[in-house]
Amino acid sequence: MAATEPGAVWASLAWGMSRDETRAALARVGLTATESKPTKAPRGWWEVRHGGAHATLYFDETSDGLSQIVVTAEALTEAVAVATRERIAAHLGVPAASASWTEQAWQRGPLSVLLDLFAVGADRGYYQNLQQAPRFVSQDRRDPTRAIDPGPVGWGGLDWGMPSAEVARVLGQSGLTLQAQPTSNLPGRQHNPNPNLRQTPPTETARFALGEQRGELGVAPDVGLTRVAVAVRGLPDAAAGQARARELESQHGPADRFEDSTQAVWGTALTRARLTVTHDRKTGHWRLLEAYEPPDPQTAPRLDVASWCPGLCGPAD
Repeated sequence: MAATEPGAVWASLAWGMSRDETRAALARVGLTATESKPTKAPRGWWEVRHGGAHATLYFDETSDGLSQIVVTAEALTEAVAVATRERIAAHLGVPAASASWTEQAWQRGPLSVLLDLFAVGADRGYYQNLQQAPRFVSQDRRDPTRAIDPGPVGWGGLDWGMPSAEVARVLGQSGLTLQAQPTSNLPGRQHNPNPNLRQTPPTETARFALGEQRGELGVAPDVGLTRVAVAVRGLPDAAAGQARARELESQHGPADRFEDSTQAVWGTALTRARLTVTHDRKTGHWRLLEAYEPPDPQTAPRLDVASWCPGLCGPAD
């Protein structure tokens, strides 16, 4: 759905519109909104469906004006994905930044493995992110028998369930020094007033660096090592990262999920926008995520790919 009026961001909508103005603007282009108001979010949000697209509209907590638009669409063809990119570029111009990446994921019994290879910016700076985690036998924090399936991590001589002191000793033999960073909750749960007790429990996070290698380990006090994330920055080209993918394929077989994505961000006097396009090699389908926010002259538009592994996947220091 393109912006159809001067100054419009999406579907004739403009920032700061009241709810009545928003509803009227949608009606002018033949759209209607359904209000969602969960108990934990009394202000709620609006949902708009158009063809295969699903838009969510958010309103500012103070002014109650339109403040964010997120549009998703799945099971698309390549032609629709290309048309969406062209439509946004025609409306907002050349992107301020872009990135592309390939993601492969394996689920092998107790082990989850996620591998990303990123190419960021015009200079195509490459870096790789590998995350692994074992399965919890019981994820209920109230269960005293809660444990993880043991076994080797497959990196750094570590084993799942190792206590933090043993993790530090093993990695220290490779010249790695851990920097402990205790956390009281998992990312994404700190704003949840009633977190699900059956989620993976809080962990202590320790980070390390060695050359272009950055890592983050998660250790739960009662069960030991529960997460390993390793990022390698400054790769010379995509082939250097793909070598790791081939190694994982030799260990675990073909990936259960294999996706290629691109992301572009814009920052204009009209709006800030981010478009993520993903192609699923397994199904052949494409999916889109468009996100729009009011312009911010104080801050340059930023790719959000680094948020997937905070402190690990950004440009080399």
